[in-house]
Amino acid sequence: MNFCLPLFLIWGLMLSKGAALAQSPQPLSGEALAMLRPQTSGELLCQQLNHTSPDSITCVCLSPRMNIWWFRTTGTEQALLDQLNRHPFVAAAQFNRYVSLRISPDDPLFAQQWGLLNVGQTGGTAGADVRATSAWDITTGGLTPNGDTIVIAIVDDGFDLNHADLLFWKNHAEIPQNGIDDDNNGYVDDYNGWNSISNNGTIPSFNHGTEMSGIVAARTNNSLGVAGMNWNVAVLPVRGVGTEAQVVAAYAYVLEARIRYDQSNGQQGAYVVVCNSSFGINNGKPENFPLWCAMYDTMGKYGILNVGSTTNAKVNVDIVGDIPTTCPSDYLISVTNTNANDQLEGGYGPMHIDLGAPGSGILTTYAGNSYGNANGTSPSAAFVSGAVALLYSLKCYDFGQEIKNDPAGVALKVKAWILQSVDTLPALKDKVATEGRLNVYRALLTAISHYNCKVGLLQGSASSFRVYPNPGADELIVTLPACQEARLCLLNSMGREVQCWQKSGPGPWQLDVDPLPSGWYVLTAQTPQLTYGTLWIRQ
Repeated sequence: MNFCLPLFLIWGLMLSKGAALAQSPQPLSGEALAMLRPQTSGELLCQQLNHTSPDSITCVCLSPRMNIWWFRTTGTEQALLDQLNRHPFVAAAQFNRYVSLRISPDDPLFAQQWGLLNVGQTGGTAGADVRATSAWDITTGGLTPNGDTIVIAIVDDGFDLNHADLLFWKNHAEIPQNGIDDDNNGYVDDYNGWNSISNNGTIPSFNHGTEMSGIVAARTNNSLGVAGMNWNVAVLPVRGVGTEAQVVAAYAYVLEARIRYDQSNGQQGAYVVVCNSSFGINNGKPENFPLWCAMYDTMGKYGILNVGSTTNAKVNVDIVGDIPTTCPSDYLISVTNTNANDQLEGGYGPMHIDLGAPGSGILTTYAGNSYGNANGTSPSAAFVSGAVALLYSLKCYDFGQEIKNDPAGVALKVKAWILQSVDTLPALKDKVATEGRLNVYRALLTAISHYNCKVGLLQGSASSFRVYPNPGADELIVTLPACQEARLCLLNSMGREVQCWQKSGPGPWQLDVDPLPSGWYVLTAQTPQLTYGTLWIRQ
């Protein structure tokens, strides 16, 4: 018989460094998860198990598309897992476990959002930020080149759906609170999103999910509250931080929303490009979590990148383990926490943790239509999720065509642009794979260079900004409108500065580029008033 998902949620406390080294994640008593082979029935499997087992076994389907089921027995979880592993219907099976939010205690409130633009206002190091303000000169997010409304999915504890500084996705194909699955997507009354804890469309208001929403998507330039990585992008709220079964069910909802959007040509569902997971299980090893880890490859196939925060304990997760950040999926970005001085504050591992991002004292939205600080690796992941969504808004024709024709391939490109464009830091050397912290501006420049895309870089009068000859060889001439001072830089295809010049006095200015190799470059010109930029080809 079928069994409803538990209605309760037990919050796991984050472990201290010493506890994290000593304690491993424990399975839930009497529970297991299984992915069944195609064209096999979970109900039939449940009947067969009950026929051969002395214990009573119940089951519920978590993802019809992936044929993943949750099982509960009156016996032991080990006996249940052994039964599942022996059955020919079962492709993979694992225990079920509680997960915990990646929270750490709040530091004193910071007055400004140093993660977006750090000028030392909190006592930190100027420039130790993600370069968001420079990125906004190129795009502020919202729509893909094809006009699709970008949606960021966040799986978390709860969300303040009425916060004045946040925009949440709505399922307009569903009539709220009528007890009917109006759009026939398998979820009743999911007008506001989905709650996989209570298996309904009711989203409770909690701080953690609201905090992450503010980092990725607080409404910006609206004379209210804080700024988000994206100025006007919708968040798909999914409550799913309880057990592994509920996490899988939450991911399944996000996946169905994207597939439904694609299949209906945008009439239903949501154009989800990234899913944020600021939670996990300390010391988890991926071989014990095959179903959870498998979700990332499946979601990636449909163009959804996943971003996960690692443990807050300063431990090497390559050794002690961590879920989800050690899952072996190309469609997962694993993130740790850096502070306002670009120092490491969270877990690390050069094999499994990709990069760092701001995570200590991050001013953001709070439940109750208020504001406060978020701390730990949770906000770090949200910064990277916000960067993914911002990249998808780059208005370049060729990028738009690839998004349509190869969503999985584009997702991998977006991940690569982010990882290739970090600011390398001494504190992250041998600690994370890229040895660097997120720089969304460089990531956008890398994408622009990849497509030779001349969009979005100009502020002010384009006709007054000239770079010639283009293509060129040994010399480059730059003119700016009525400008007496500028910092000119050439960035390579990786988004890294290869040569800079400080110029003053009336232009035009002549630049010696003879030492540079042939290839594509982005020339940026920063003046006290405006920022300019364009592509330049070195012959």
